[in-house]
Amino acid sequence: MENEDIISKVKFNYTSDDIRDYIVGKTKKFNIIFTIFVVLFFSIIIVLNYEILSQMELIRLTPLFMILLLLVIINLLNYYIMPKRQLKNNKFFQEEHEIIFTNNFIKIIRPSGTQEIKWDYVFKIIEYKKVIGIHDSRVTAFVIPKRAFKNNEEIVKVRNLLKEKLPKNKIKLL
Repeated sequence: MENEDIISKVKFNYTSDDIRDYIVGKTKKFNIIFTIFVVLFFSIIIVLNYEILSQMELIRLTPLFMILLLLVIINLLNYYIMPKRQLKNNKFFQEEHEIIFTNNFIKIIRPSGTQEIKWDYVFKIIEYKKVIGIHDSRVTAFVIPKRAFKNNEEIVKVRNLLKEKLPKNKIKLL
């Protein structure tokens, strides 16, 4: 590979923050909807209970309140515990990664192996606030933290390359 073929090159090690930033970006819509639903549900039940229901019926609804509250707490804890656990237990996240963007493919270099993804085989690319997710299928993605780029101009170069190489329906950039 000649040097002039390289559009951008980044090298990094993952942190639990990188994994969390991807999870937060990917699940943001779901969590907003879930939170709104829980808040509305609690509000409606409280208003109805206050005006209509007896003290006995309120006691019957307590387990439902506890279950919803437990779901919210589990959801929040998941953002802090899961990324740390993945970083600790998954060798993939412990390796140093080098990503090379070229006009023909994206090359991922790790101590355990090298992978080239030709532009035709990129399923989609989604840019989040702090990371870029390169999806090679519906369920798998390779996450690049934006902190790995030398500066904002490098991110702009990669965005322009993505716009050039992929159809609009395969990219979602900020």
